[in-house]
Amino acid sequence: MRGEAGRDGGRPGAEDVRAGEREGVAGAVRHTRFRSDDQARRAAGRVRLHARPGQGAQVGSAGPDTAPGGAGTGRLDRRHGRAPAVREQRHLDGHLSRIFLCARPNDAMQMLPVSQYLGAHGLDDIALVDNGTEYGRQATRFLSEALRGNGRTVRAETVRTDARDVGAVAARIAAGRPGAVVHGGDWQDAARFARALSAAGYRGPRIATQAVHDPRFVREAGAAAEGWLVVSTSADPATVPSVRRFATAFRRRFGAAPPLFAAEAYDAVGLISACAGGLGRDRVTRQDLLPVLRTNTFKGVSRSYAFEPANGMYAGTGVFIYRVERGRFGFLGMDGRRV
Repeated sequence: MRGEAGRDGGRPGAEDVRAGEREGVAGAVRHTRFRSDDQARRAAGRVRLHARPGQGAQVGSAGPDTAPGGAGTGRLDRRHGRAPAVREQRHLDGHLSRIFLCARPNDAMQMLPVSQYLGAHGLDDIALVDNGTEYGRQATRFLSEALRGNGRTVRAETVRTDARDVGAVAARIAAGRPGAVVHGGDWQDAARFARALSAAGYRGPRIATQAVHDPRFVREAGAAAEGWLVVSTSADPATVPSVRRFATAFRRRFGAAPPLFAAEAYDAVGLISACAGGLGRDRVTRQDLLPVLRTNTFKGVSRSYAFEPANGMYAGTGVFIYRVERGRFGFLGMDGRRV
């Protein structure tokens, strides 16, 4: 995802609100430009609600500064008396404070379609590879526990970013002929590992997580990327049918194809707009919006949105399954049992 994805994806939604194409309160939505690609990817679509005068909600990505004690949460704490209790999306054992909504499935839930796929095809003896990072460990931990709980064999491997023996590890994994290989790491590490695994001659199912849903993985891995399955919370505008109308409108407005997560940013604005409009008030505050956002459902262009009323955690649908084919992410569906 590019840093402008959330800003440019949300901008058409705000313009629709101001033009009256969606119900809502004009001027209630403010957009934050993501400061880096990584920050934008980490929790794209999270909705942060401020009590700033004239601003009902802020749509953006929660990066490192929203972790406990981080700069962003500290500012909220000082301004609004809120405890800095927000955990970054990649820290799955944390919780969200009452001023946040998480508008995508967390990293653990991304692994549900992977578990479904492995079960539907009767695959066992799974090689589970992480890159030694918090994200890698957390993303693979859920799947490891689920597989072991169902009596399957899991072979855990850690291939760190600075590892010099990637080829040797890949060769060892391939020699064991696992039923499938699942990589939980970022696109750089996955690309390097994909090349090594291909060179080792492994041709079984190869699966990666959201951090690999990036065109740079395909470019860096080259031919070794072909056939990899990737699970992601982003509805790829290039291949997901439900996002095609949005993609067409985006191209017309910006003269370029929408990046990953642009549709989700558009949906976040639509969610806020719909909830604000339903209140029937000329002026809407954060306090007005929060309980409504947490108890309503919303059909967006990318998915259906719903939240846990108690903590704002995402409870809707939204994990997409792709296969790399001819250098692009081909959409396969959302049910791992049918892939």
